Amino acid sequence: MITKEGFQEWSTLRTSKDGKGTKLILKPTETGEVIFQMAKQNGTIKNGPQTLPTFDYKNSSFFGFTDIEMAKIVRTIEKQFINYSLSTEELVPELVFPHMNSKVPKTIKFAFTIYNGKLQCTLSCLFSEGAVTNMTIYLNEEEIECIKEICRTQYTFSSSRILNEYFDNLKFKAAVMETLYQITEKLGVDNE
Repeated sequence: MITKEGFQEWSTLRTSKDGKGTKLILKPTETGEVIFQMAKQNGTIKNGPQTLPTFDYKNSSFFGFTDIEMAKIVRTIEKQFINYSLSTEELVPELVFPHMNSKVPKTIKFAFTIYNGKLQCTLSCLFSEGAVTNMTIYLNEEEIECIKEICRTQYTFSSSRILNEYFDNLKFKAAVMETLYQITEKLGVDNE
């Protein structure tokens, strides 16, 4: 979601009745980096007439990219769209980012294909250890475009500056409100 304060969170999901879907969430940190989170579907729940998916956030995977990696993702997606629109069929088959120094070693893969005449991307989080289940989500053209633009915000100076100012303003407002609360408490003034 993007609000007047800036980019807050973006997500998309693929669900299935047999509980084998995946949810992808992108969130900014206070310093402007974008964190990717992938969670496996762990079932469904009835909510009146609707059946809604549930996700295993406790065992979700988190990962981020350097500014250079983000720029590489953005440029590759842009090239994919250009080649696709020109019908050159010269897709970059995949981008691979090994994250072997993380607490849970993994490889992040973006694989591009044409499916039913449309560009799609498969985002996979592949773990080195057998104890953790690999996660994959298929993204359509619109989702790929959203991810491209969100990735761009990480290394765009003005966007990062605006995001940092937003978080600094929130901290300042919270500190001012706390100080005012303490003053009114000591003075015995009604906080309304």
